[in-house]
Amino acid sequence: MAFITKYTALFILALPFALVACDDGGGGEGGTAGNAGSAGSTSTGGSGGSAGGTTTGGSGGSAGSTTTGTGGAPMSLVDSGFIENACAPNDGPAIEAQIGVTTACGAALAAEPIARFYFYPGDLASAKAGDKWVSGGNPDLSVTFMPTGPMGAMDAATGEIEFVTIDAMSVTVKYAFQTATESYAGTVTLDICEKTDICG
Repeated sequence: MAFITKYTALFILALPFALVACDDGGGGEGGTAGNAGSAGSTSTGGSGGSAGGTTTGGSGGSAGSTTTGTGGAPMSLVDSGFIENACAPNDGPAIEAQIGVTTACGAALAAEPIARFYFYPGDLASAKAGDKWVSGGNPDLSVTFMPTGPMGAMDAATGEIEFVTIDAMSVTVKYAFQTATESYAGTVTLDICEKTDICG
């Protein structure tokens, strides 16, 4: 028992030295901690491209000029003239009206814009308000336009004439016709001229 106690005491005394020896003789000094790696460089994204250019459409063309021609308001002839019975190509009854004429029945035509309406069958003795003749229709109508009088005659492309009122002395008509470049329309009262020619 005394032996155990003796060696126990020696062990206790020697223990601190042993610990020191172990501490000194252990592995070499730990290496210093490596420097922390520098933070990775932060890449800044390239600046966005400039905004796409705005393309402005070309300015619209200037408005086309408005031309008053055949589609414009029709013109009118002088509000005078005469109307009389005539003979049709087949020698049947017809009616002839001269609109724009300022001379009396039977006188020579002046150098002025005149329209000659020739329509058949027709007879002033039996004609009445509402009777109407149209180019190419039945009854038929032809219109000759004389812008400078009888020497410059031309056929109108289309035309029409309608009796508004009629009495023993005059006939009021509505008319319209179209040339290649101009249109005419109006209402006029025409004197009735007596005509003694016999057709047939």
